[in-house]
Amino acid sequence: MTGAYGKDYLFYLCLVFGIYLLASEKWKEAISLVVTMVAAGGLSVLIFPPMIEHMFGSGQRGQQSMRNFKESSIEDFISRLKGFYGFLNDQIFGGLLTYIAVVCLLGIVIYWLKDKPASQKPRKQHKKSKKHKLQKQVVTGQKIRWILLVVPGMLYFITVSKIAVYITERYQQPVYAVLIAGIIGLVCLVTKKIFTKKYRVILVLLLAVMTINSWRNAPWGKQQKASEPLLNMSETHAALDCIYVYDARWKVQPSFCDVSQYNSVTFFKEKNLGMLNDSECRNNAEFILYITNSCNHQAVLDSVIASCPAVSGFEQLGSWGYVNVYRLYGTV
Repeated sequence: MTGAYGKDYLFYLCLVFGIYLLASEKWKEAISLVVTMVAAGGLSVLIFPPMIEHMFGSGQRGQQSMRNFKESSIEDFISRLKGFYGFLNDQIFGGLLTYIAVVCLLGIVIYWLKDKPASQKPRKQHKKSKKHKLQKQVVTGQKIRWILLVVPGMLYFITVSKIAVYITERYQQPVYAVLIAGIIGLVCLVTKKIFTKKYRVILVLLLAVMTINSWRNAPWGKQQKASEPLLNMSETHAALDCIYVYDARWKVQPSFCDVSQYNSVTFFKEKNLGMLNDSECRNNAEFILYITNSCNHQAVLDSVIASCPAVSGFEQLGSWGYVNVYRLYGTV
Protein backbone atom coordinates (compact mmCIF):
# COMPACT_ATOMS: atom_id res chain seq x y z
CA MET A 1 0.00 0.00 0.00
CA THR A 2 2.98 2.31 0.54
CA GLY A 3 3.65 2.32 -3.21
CA ALA A 4 -0.03 2.79 -4.01
CA TYR A 5 -0.07 6.03 -2.03
CA GLY A 6 2.37 7.39 -4.61
CA LYS A 7 -0.59 7.89 -6.94
CA ASP A 8 -1.92 10.51 -4.51
CA TYR A 9 1.27 12.54 -4.85
CA LEU A 10 1.14 12.20 -8.64
CA PHE A 11 -2.49 13.36 -8.60
CA TYR A 12 -1.69 16.48 -6.57
CA LEU A 13 1.40 17.25 -8.67
CA CYS A 14 -0.62 17.07 -11.90
CA LEU A 15 -3.52 18.98 -10.35
CA VAL A 16 -1.34 21.91 -9.24
CA PHE A 17 0.52 21.99 -12.56
CA GLY A 18 -2.77 21.77 -14.45
CA ILE A 19 -4.20 24.71 -12.50
CA TYR A 20 -1.10 26.72 -13.35
CA LEU A 21 -1.46 25.89 -17.06
CA LEU A 22 -5.14 26.89 -17.06
CA ALA A 23 -4.45 30.10 -15.12
CA SER A 24 -1.72 30.95 -17.65
CA GLU A 25 -4.13 30.19 -20.51
CA LYS A 26 -1.75 27.57 -21.89
CA TRP A 27 -4.58 25.53 -23.31
CA LYS A 28 -2.50 23.28 -25.54
CA GLU A 29 -0.17 22.25 -22.72
CA ALA A 30 -3.14 21.72 -20.37
CA ILE A 31 -4.87 19.41 -22.85
CA SER A 32 -1.60 17.53 -23.41
CA LEU A 33 -1.23 17.02 -19.65
CA VAL A 34 -4.78 15.67 -19.31
CA VAL A 35 -4.39 13.32 -22.28
CA THR A 36 -1.03 12.05 -20.99
CA MET A 37 -2.35 11.35 -17.50
CA VAL A 38 -5.51 9.65 -18.79
CA ALA A 39 -3.39 7.46 -21.07
CA ALA A 40 -0.99 6.63 -18.23
CA GLY A 41 -3.87 5.73 -15.92
CA GLY A 42 -5.51 3.58 -18.58
CA LEU A 43 -2.28 1.72 -19.31
CA SER A 44 -1.76 1.13 -15.58
CA VAL A 45 -5.16 -0.53 -15.31
CA LEU A 46 -4.52 -2.61 -18.46
CA ILE A 47 -1.17 -3.79 -17.08
CA PHE A 48 -2.55 -4.62 -13.63
CA PRO A 49 -6.38 -4.73 -13.64
CA PRO A 50 -6.71 -5.89 -9.98
CA MET A 51 -5.36 -2.53 -8.81
CA ILE A 52 -8.86 -1.00 -8.93
CA GLU A 53 -10.26 -3.79 -6.77
CA HIS A 54 -7.33 -3.57 -4.36
CA MET A 55 -7.69 0.18 -3.87
CA PHE A 56 -11.45 0.70 -4.03
CA GLY A 57 -13.04 -2.76 -3.81
CA SER A 58 -12.50 -5.77 -1.59
CA GLY A 59 -8.77 -5.19 -0.98
CA GLN A 60 -8.12 -5.09 2.76
CA ARG A 61 -5.77 -2.11 2.75
CA GLY A 62 -7.97 -0.20 0.30
CA GLN A 63 -11.03 -0.77 2.47
CA GLN A 64 -9.17 0.36 5.58
CA SER A 65 -7.93 3.52 3.85
CA MET A 66 -11.40 4.40 2.54
CA ARG A 67 -12.86 3.76 5.99
CA ASN A 68 -10.32 6.13 7.54
CA PHE A 69 -11.12 8.74 4.88
CA LYS A 70 -14.89 8.57 5.47
CA GLU A 71 -15.25 7.78 9.16
CA SER A 72 -12.27 9.07 11.16
CA SER A 73 -13.14 11.98 13.45
CA ILE A 74 -11.46 15.38 13.57
CA GLU A 75 -9.80 14.42 16.86
CA ASP A 76 -8.46 11.20 15.34
CA PHE A 77 -7.20 13.04 12.26
CA ILE A 78 -5.37 15.63 14.39
CA SER A 79 -3.83 12.84 16.47
CA ARG A 80 -2.66 11.02 13.33
CA LEU A 81 -1.33 14.26 11.86
CA LYS A 82 0.72 14.84 15.02
CA GLY A 83 2.07 11.31 14.82
CA PHE A 84 3.26 11.66 11.22
CA TYR A 85 4.57 15.15 11.91
CA GLY A 86 6.59 13.70 14.78
CA PHE A 87 8.32 11.26 12.40
CA LEU A 88 9.27 14.06 10.02
CA ASN A 89 10.34 16.39 12.82
CA ASP A 90 12.43 13.89 14.80
CA GLN A 91 13.94 11.72 12.08
CA ILE A 92 14.64 14.31 9.38
CA PHE A 93 14.81 17.74 11.00
CA GLY A 94 16.29 16.85 14.37
CA GLY A 95 13.34 18.19 16.36
CA LEU A 96 13.71 21.67 14.83
CA LEU A 97 10.89 21.65 12.27
CA THR A 98 8.47 23.71 14.39
CA TYR A 99 11.14 26.37 15.02
CA ILE A 100 12.12 26.37 11.34
CA ALA A 101 8.49 26.87 10.29
CA VAL A 102 7.96 29.74 12.74
CA VAL A 103 11.20 31.51 11.74
CA CYS A 104 10.40 31.11 8.04
CA LEU A 105 6.92 32.56 8.48
CA LEU A 106 8.28 35.48 10.48
CA GLY A 107 10.99 36.01 7.89
CA ILE A 108 8.47 36.07 5.06
CA VAL A 109 6.29 38.59 6.93
CA ILE A 110 9.27 40.82 7.76
CA TYR A 111 10.55 40.72 4.19
CA TRP A 112 7.08 41.49 2.83
CA LEU A 113 6.65 44.45 5.21
CA LYS A 114 10.11 45.81 4.33
CA ASP A 115 9.51 45.46 0.63
CA LYS A 116 5.91 46.69 0.57
CA PRO A 117 6.57 50.48 0.79
CA ALA A 118 9.08 50.27 -2.04
CA SER A 119 6.69 48.30 -4.20
CA GLN A 120 3.96 50.90 -3.62
CA LYS A 121 6.06 53.80 -4.91
CA PRO A 122 4.78 55.16 -8.21
CA ARG A 123 6.80 53.95 -11.13
CA LYS A 124 7.26 55.47 -14.50
CA GLN A 125 5.37 53.75 -17.24
CA HIS A 126 7.76 52.11 -19.65
CA LYS A 127 6.98 50.32 -22.78
CA LYS A 128 7.28 46.61 -22.14
CA SER A 129 10.50 45.46 -23.70
CA LYS A 130 11.57 41.92 -24.53
CA LYS A 131 13.92 42.03 -21.58
CA HIS A 132 11.09 42.99 -19.23
CA LYS A 133 8.92 40.18 -20.54
CA LEU A 134 11.79 37.71 -20.15
CA GLN A 135 12.39 38.80 -16.55
CA LYS A 136 8.68 38.39 -15.80
CA GLN A 137 8.73 34.88 -17.26
CA VAL A 138 11.75 33.99 -15.13
CA VAL A 139 10.04 35.21 -11.94
CA THR A 140 6.85 33.34 -12.83
CA GLY A 141 8.86 30.21 -13.53
CA GLN A 142 10.59 30.47 -10.16
CA LYS A 143 7.27 30.85 -8.36
CA ILE A 144 5.65 27.84 -10.04
CA ARG A 145 8.73 25.72 -9.30
CA TRP A 146 8.40 26.57 -5.62
CA ILE A 147 4.69 25.83 -5.69
CA LEU A 148 5.23 22.48 -7.44
CA LEU A 149 7.95 21.59 -4.96
CA VAL A 150 6.04 22.41 -1.79
CA VAL A 151 2.26 22.26 -2.34
CA PRO A 152 1.82 18.69 -3.72
CA GLY A 153 4.07 17.31 -0.99
CA MET A 154 2.10 19.09 1.73
CA LEU A 155 -1.22 17.91 0.30
CA TYR A 156 0.11 14.35 0.13
CA PHE A 157 1.30 14.59 3.75
CA ILE A 158 -2.15 15.72 4.92
CA THR A 159 -4.03 13.15 2.82
CA VAL A 160 -1.92 10.17 3.89
CA SER A 161 -2.15 11.28 7.52
CA LYS A 162 -5.90 10.98 7.08
CA ILE A 163 -6.18 7.65 5.22
CA ALA A 164 -3.06 5.64 6.15
CA VAL A 165 -3.75 2.24 7.68
CA TYR A 166 -1.00 2.57 10.30
CA ILE A 167 0.84 5.53 11.79
CA THR A 168 4.28 4.62 10.50
CA GLU A 169 6.92 6.63 8.67
CA ARG A 170 7.00 4.42 5.57
CA TYR A 171 3.73 5.93 4.31
CA GLN A 172 5.30 9.40 4.24
CA GLN A 173 8.68 8.37 2.86
CA PRO A 174 7.63 8.82 -0.82
CA VAL A 175 7.64 12.61 -0.27
CA TYR A 176 10.50 12.90 2.22
CA ALA A 177 12.86 14.12 -0.52
CA VAL A 178 10.56 16.86 -1.83
CA LEU A 179 9.62 18.01 1.69
CA ILE A 180 13.28 18.21 2.70
CA ALA A 181 14.16 20.10 -0.50
CA GLY A 182 11.19 22.45 -0.13
CA ILE A 183 11.70 23.28 3.55
CA ILE A 184 15.49 23.64 3.37
CA GLY A 185 15.13 25.66 0.16
CA LEU A 186 12.66 27.97 1.88
CA VAL A 187 15.06 28.38 4.82
CA CYS A 188 17.84 29.25 2.38
CA LEU A 189 15.63 31.76 0.57
CA VAL A 190 14.45 33.51 3.75
CA THR A 191 17.89 33.68 5.40
CA LYS A 192 19.41 34.99 2.18
CA LYS A 193 16.84 37.81 2.04
CA ILE A 194 17.26 38.79 5.69
CA PHE A 195 20.97 38.04 6.28
CA THR A 196 22.42 38.84 2.88
CA LYS A 197 26.07 38.12 3.66
CA LYS A 198 25.91 35.57 6.50
CA TYR A 199 23.08 33.35 5.31
CA ARG A 200 25.46 30.54 4.30
CA VAL A 201 26.91 30.35 7.81
CA ILE A 202 23.43 30.24 9.35
CA LEU A 203 22.31 27.57 6.88
CA VAL A 204 25.36 25.37 7.52
CA LEU A 205 24.92 25.65 11.31
CA LEU A 206 21.24 24.75 11.01
CA LEU A 207 21.98 21.70 8.85
CA ALA A 208 24.71 20.60 11.26
CA VAL A 209 22.38 20.78 14.28
CA MET A 210 19.63 18.99 12.35
CA THR A 211 21.99 16.18 11.34
CA ILE A 212 23.44 15.69 14.82
CA ASN A 213 20.03 15.74 16.52
CA SER A 214 18.54 13.34 13.98
CA TRP A 215 21.45 10.94 14.50
CA ARG A 216 21.20 11.11 18.29
CA ASN A 217 17.41 10.88 18.55
CA ALA A 218 16.70 8.34 15.79
CA PRO A 219 15.15 5.09 17.11
CA TRP A 220 17.09 3.02 14.53
CA GLY A 221 14.18 0.58 14.45
CA LYS A 222 14.99 -0.55 10.91
CA GLN A 223 18.10 -2.28 12.22
CA GLN A 224 15.75 -4.85 13.80
CA LYS A 225 17.95 -5.26 16.86
CA ALA A 226 15.14 -7.12 18.63
CA SER A 227 15.75 -10.03 16.24
CA GLU A 228 19.30 -10.58 17.52
CA PRO A 229 18.43 -13.08 20.32
CA LEU A 230 16.55 -15.38 17.93
CA LEU A 231 19.34 -15.13 15.37
CA ASN A 232 21.90 -16.14 18.00
CA MET A 233 19.62 -18.94 19.15
CA SER A 234 19.30 -20.31 15.61
CA GLU A 235 23.08 -20.41 15.29
CA THR A 236 23.29 -22.32 18.58
CA HIS A 237 20.76 -24.91 17.35
CA ALA A 238 21.97 -24.95 13.74
CA ALA A 239 22.29 -28.76 13.76
CA LEU A 240 18.56 -29.23 14.39
CA ASP A 241 15.71 -29.39 11.88
CA CYS A 242 12.93 -26.81 11.97
CA ILE A 243 9.18 -27.03 11.47
CA TYR A 244 7.47 -23.76 10.56
CA VAL A 245 3.68 -23.46 11.00
CA TYR A 246 2.10 -20.35 9.48
CA ASP A 247 -1.27 -18.99 8.43
CA ALA A 248 -0.16 -16.26 5.99
CA ARG A 249 2.90 -16.42 3.72
CA TRP A 250 3.88 -12.77 4.17
CA LYS A 251 4.46 -13.37 7.88
CA VAL A 252 7.22 -15.87 7.10
CA GLN A 253 9.55 -13.40 5.39
CA PRO A 254 11.02 -11.69 8.51
CA SER A 255 12.24 -15.09 9.77
CA PHE A 256 14.44 -15.79 6.76
CA CYS A 257 17.78 -14.95 8.39
CA ASP A 258 17.31 -17.16 11.44
CA VAL A 259 15.52 -20.16 9.88
CA SER A 260 18.17 -20.35 7.16
CA GLN A 261 20.66 -21.37 9.88
CA TYR A 262 18.94 -24.68 10.65
CA ASN A 263 19.78 -28.05 9.12
CA SER A 264 16.43 -28.03 7.28
CA VAL A 265 13.12 -26.19 7.35
CA THR A 266 9.72 -27.74 6.62
CA PHE A 267 6.76 -25.40 6.21
CA PHE A 268 3.17 -26.32 7.05
CA LYS A 269 0.14 -24.12 6.70
CA GLU A 270 -1.93 -24.25 9.88
CA LYS A 271 -4.98 -25.68 8.13
CA ASN A 272 -2.80 -28.40 6.52
CA LEU A 273 -0.92 -29.37 9.66
CA GLY A 274 -2.26 -32.92 9.32
CA MET A 275 0.31 -33.42 6.54
CA LEU A 276 2.92 -33.60 9.30
CA ASN A 277 1.90 -37.24 9.82
CA ASP A 278 3.31 -38.06 6.37
CA SER A 279 6.58 -36.15 6.91
CA GLU A 280 9.91 -37.67 7.92
CA CYS A 281 10.57 -34.86 10.39
CA ARG A 282 7.85 -36.25 12.71
CA ASN A 283 10.34 -38.92 13.81
CA ASN A 284 12.88 -36.42 15.18
CA ALA A 285 13.49 -36.53 18.91
CA GLU A 286 14.46 -32.87 19.00
CA PHE A 287 13.65 -29.99 16.65
CA ILE A 288 12.73 -26.29 16.53
CA LEU A 289 9.13 -25.21 16.03
CA TYR A 290 8.11 -21.79 14.67
CA ILE A 291 4.45 -20.72 14.99
CA THR A 292 3.15 -17.42 13.61
CA ASN A 293 1.44 -15.39 16.30
CA SER A 294 -2.00 -15.38 14.68
CA CYS A 295 -2.22 -19.18 14.77
CA ASN A 296 -3.83 -21.06 17.66
CA HIS A 297 -0.59 -21.76 19.50
CA GLN A 298 -1.85 -24.30 21.99
CA ALA A 299 -3.73 -26.26 19.33
CA VAL A 300 -0.66 -26.30 17.07
CA LEU A 301 1.62 -27.42 19.91
CA ASP A 302 -0.78 -30.20 20.93
CA SER A 303 -1.14 -31.35 17.32
CA VAL A 304 2.62 -31.39 16.67
CA ILE A 305 3.41 -33.26 19.90
CA ALA A 306 0.65 -35.78 19.14
CA SER A 307 2.07 -36.34 15.64
CA CYS A 308 5.68 -36.81 16.82
CA PRO A 309 6.03 -40.01 18.88
CA ALA A 310 9.56 -39.20 20.06
CA VAL A 311 8.57 -35.81 21.53
CA SER A 312 7.46 -35.50 25.15
CA GLY A 313 7.96 -31.82 26.04
CA PHE A 314 8.77 -28.32 24.86
CA GLU A 315 10.24 -25.01 25.95
CA GLN A 316 9.75 -21.54 24.49
CA LEU A 317 13.00 -20.04 23.20
CA GLY A 318 11.73 -16.59 22.31
CA SER A 319 9.59 -14.49 20.00
CA TRP A 320 10.08 -11.75 17.44
CA GLY A 321 8.20 -10.28 14.52
CA TYR A 322 5.26 -12.54 13.79
CA VAL A 323 6.50 -15.76 15.41
CA ASN A 324 6.95 -17.59 18.69
CA VAL A 325 9.75 -20.16 18.74
CA TYR A 326 9.86 -23.43 20.68
CA ARG A 327 12.30 -26.31 21.13
CA LEU A 328 10.56 -29.68 21.24
CA TYR A 329 12.42 -32.58 22.80
CA GLY A 330 11.94 -36.13 24.02
CA THR A 331 13.53 -39.52 23.88
CA VAL A 332 15.02 -41.25 20.86
